[in-house]
Amino acid sequence: MKEPSIFTIDTLETFLKEKYSMKNPRQIASVIVGSNNVFIVEDEGAKYIIKEIDSNFGQEQALFASKINNFLYESNIPTAKVISNNDSDLIAFHNERSVQVQEYVNGDIYLDHECPKWLMKESAEYLAKINSALDNWEGEKIPEDRRFLVEFEKEKYIEKFEALISDAEKLDEGDKYKPKILKDLKYKLSLIENFKNINASLDVFTYKNTHGDYNSRQFLCGKDHIQAIIDWDRVSNMAAIIELFRSYYQEDPETKNNRVNIENLKEYIKTYTQFVPLGKEELEIMPFLHFKKLLRSSFGYKQYLAGGVRYVEDYIRYGFWRTDTVKYLAENYEKIGASIKELGK
Repeated sequence: MKEPSIFTIDTLETFLKEKYSMKNPRQIASVIVGSNNVFIVEDEGAKYIIKEIDSNFGQEQALFASKINNFLYESNIPTAKVISNNDSDLIAFHNERSVQVQEYVNGDIYLDHECPKWLMKESAEYLAKINSALDNWEGEKIPEDRRFLVEFEKEKYIEKFEALISDAEKLDEGDKYKPKILKDLKYKLSLIENFKNINASLDVFTYKNTHGDYNSRQFLCGKDHIQAIIDWDRVSNMAAIIELFRSYYQEDPETKNNRVNIENLKEYIKTYTQFVPLGKEELEIMPFLHFKKLLRSSFGYKQYLAGGVRYVEDYIRYGFWRTDTVKYLAENYEKIGASIKELGK
C-alpha cells in the first residue's frame, strides 16, 4: 500500500527552496499510481517530478537507481534526468525518507497489449541499447539474477501453493473470485508436482545489465517515439532473453488473449539482435523460461488473499491472466522455441 505523504503543500515548497534553491515552487499535480508518492512541481517556467521513495526501498538502493538513470541519460538513452540538490547529491532527505527530483518529461503511457508497431520496434531497440550502454557501467556492482535459470525448487513451490490453496478455501462462499482462484492454484500445483526441467548450463546464456522491469508502462511516449524510460529501481544482471521475451509478451496486442504471433515475436527479436546477438540454444529455451518463471509465481493471488491492498481486483485479474499464459505456454513453448531458434547466431 502507498504510504502517507511526508509533505504538505507548504512543507514541499519549503523543502524545494531549501534543498534545491527553487525560487517559487508550486505543486500542480500529484500522481496516485504505484507505491511512491509523486508530485509535479513548476518553478520559474520549468517542471519537475518529485518522488518520495518508498520507505521499504533503502537509501543506497535509491541512490544507485539515480546514478544508473543519469549514466544512461549521458549515454544517449532517453531518461528523465535526476537533479542534484544543493549538496551535489542525487537524493535528499525529509522526515527520514529519501526524496528524488527529476526533470519533467511529458508523455503518454501505453498499457499492456496496447503497443503499436512503432513502439514495439523502439522497445526492442532501446532494450538492446540499454544493455549495451550498461556494459560500460563502472560504478557499484549490479546485482545478479541467475539461479532460477537452471534450478526449480519443486518442494518449496509445492508447499507455497498448498498454503495458498488452504487460504483460498477460507474465502467467503460469496466471493465471486473464489472458484477460479482455487481452480488456478490447483492447476499450477499439479503442473509443479509433475514439472520436468530442461537440462541447460548457465554458460548457454548471454548475460546483460538491464532495467529489471522493462515494459511499455515504463515508457513516456510522444506521438511516434519514446521520450523517456523511467523507474530504474530494479536494475540487475540477468540473462538477456528474460526481459526480451517478457517485454514482448506484455506489449504485443495479440498476447492479450495469450496467443503468440510468431512473426511479431521474430520481428521483436530481430530488432534486438541487430545490437545484441543471441545464441540459438538460448532463444529456443526462452519461451520455456518464461513459462517456468510464471508457473512458480503466486503474484496476484497472494495479494488478493492477504487483503488490505489497493486495486486488489486489478491484482487478481492480472494473476488470472498470468495463469492463462502458463496454460498457453505449457502447450506451446516447444513450438515457439523451435520457430525462433533460427534467429540465433
